[in-house]
Amino acid sequence: MQAIEKRLASLEALMGRPVQSSTAPRPPIVESPPRVTDAPPPTRARIPAISVSTLLGWAGAAALLLAAAYFVRLAIVEGWLTPWLQVGIAAAAGIVMIGGAFALRSRDTRYSSLLGAGGIAVLYVAVYGAHVYHELIGAWAAVVLVSAVSGLSLFLHALFRQPVYVAFALAGTYLTPALLPRGSIQELAIYLGIWNVVYGGYAVWQRSRGLYLAAAFAFLFVFAWGWEREVYTAVNKAIEARILRLDFYAVPRLSAAAFLWLQGCVFVVAAVGVSSRNRQALTEPLAWLHLPALLFLYGLQSEILGGRFPAIDHTEHADIAPWAGVALALAVYAGWMVGRAALDEVPRASLQVVHAFAAVVFVHAVYSDLVPPGWRPLVALAIAAAITFRASYRLSEWPLLAMGAFLFLMGYAGVAFPDMMPGDVTVVGRSWLFAGYPSLLYVLYFGTRRTRWGQANVAWSWLVLVVAHAMALGGAAWLVDRWLGSPDTTVERLWLSFAWAALGLAWLLFATARDDRALARSTLGIFAAFALKVVFADLDGAGPFVRVGILVVLGVTLYAGGWIYRRVISPVGRARS
Repeated sequence: MQAIEKRLASLEALMGRPVQSSTAPRPPIVESPPRVTDAPPPTRARIPAISVSTLLGWAGAAALLLAAAYFVRLAIVEGWLTPWLQVGIAAAAGIVMIGGAFALRSRDTRYSSLLGAGGIAVLYVAVYGAHVYHELIGAWAAVVLVSAVSGLSLFLHALFRQPVYVAFALAGTYLTPALLPRGSIQELAIYLGIWNVVYGGYAVWQRSRGLYLAAAFAFLFVFAWGWEREVYTAVNKAIEARILRLDFYAVPRLSAAAFLWLQGCVFVVAAVGVSSRNRQALTEPLAWLHLPALLFLYGLQSEILGGRFPAIDHTEHADIAPWAGVALALAVYAGWMVGRAALDEVPRASLQVVHAFAAVVFVHAVYSDLVPPGWRPLVALAIAAAITFRASYRLSEWPLLAMGAFLFLMGYAGVAFPDMMPGDVTVVGRSWLFAGYPSLLYVLYFGTRRTRWGQANVAWSWLVLVVAHAMALGGAAWLVDRWLGSPDTTVERLWLSFAWAALGLAWLLFATARDDRALARSTLGIFAAFALKVVFADLDGAGPFVRVGILVVLGVTLYAGGWIYRRVISPVGRARS
């Protein structure tokens, strides 16, 4: 530093500036090595590596578990111990391992928890061995003991704060019905219902979203397996009794569906409770992780109430599956409203998920099941119109917009292709619907064009216009054939040519009045379709009079269209564009 100051003073003297010399000498600077805690954080995110001690701990716990298993196996082969002593030794080994975890907890909590996790696994093995292999205890005793082990695992998680205990508790709880395949669906519902409430409450206490999500998915898979087993058990009993057909209520459909609905409410309450405890709404990725669980629950509930199974007759009964789906969607909406009241902010990410689930339920349950087939196109048009004429939308409501677009396309498909309808269903108001569907798209085009959103999306405007023109041409063809067609002559071709020509000229004149160049350019598609129809369809096989009339209509329409088009888009305007 002294050398640098001397050089700086000489440079200032050469430049003619006064030199400021320090009277007091500077203290020498002693460089010290940087501390480890003051080291800057790494700029690149690294995957956390598993330490050697953790690997050794897991290996030691696994070795102890294998030692217990091999000792029990050796005792079985040699006949040294009775079944009760074998199970007792295994249970004692698990308890000793958990006690060792408590003894080492004050020195190293994380490392000692590995020993306790191994003890939990040994206790599960002891219970399963006592019931499955030795048949020393009954099914209910095994369920109670497994529940006790799972509760102990949750207690160790609350004490040690290590996720391995929750993983072991979940695995032991929800694998129990598969490893102990005895009992009815009612007994399975009691067992799963208790543990769903336990895990939901524990998740709220621990403020853990992953816990109730994992418990929800595990429950749904296990209950779906249990329901399928219940159905095939009933069918096999009927076959053994030589009963050809079973009644619809041969399996407990209503109680199973009601149980699922209640568990869905437990799932919603747990989600709202965790958000309230955290004072934080769901983020978008976490919110969308809830949708598969809701859809799985809804699909399983619909299958239970309305599914067809072999050898079970689908007798006349009240179809309550759609209403159960609507009730589930309302419960989800109610849960969101409670969460909204408990939080300081609007949970918009979760609202998107709620809207998406409600849209799926509405399309599947209400539109496809409750609405009569002949009325579906009219209902779809009414819903699409209600969504279109709404003043404003938020970003969180995009699932409702997607539902409206889907229903619009499905409804028009039912109008244009009535063969898609089941049986000999007649579409209500088909003639009016052929005019209503393109009219709604034209209203949508002119409405959004005034807003910034409509002006910024040129591709969106063109898509709406192209689809509207195509629907209008198709509707004109059906209306002419329906009201002006003649089965004996080909004069209807002349009427259809008039209709298409009038449609193109009318929109071109309207574009001239509004100075709408996009609409004017879009009419070129109508004229092109009209010309192709005349050349390849109308002139083929037409009589002399009809052929002359069609060509006159074609010539006059194209010339008049070109004249009007030049007034809207001049050559100068085309050059500029």
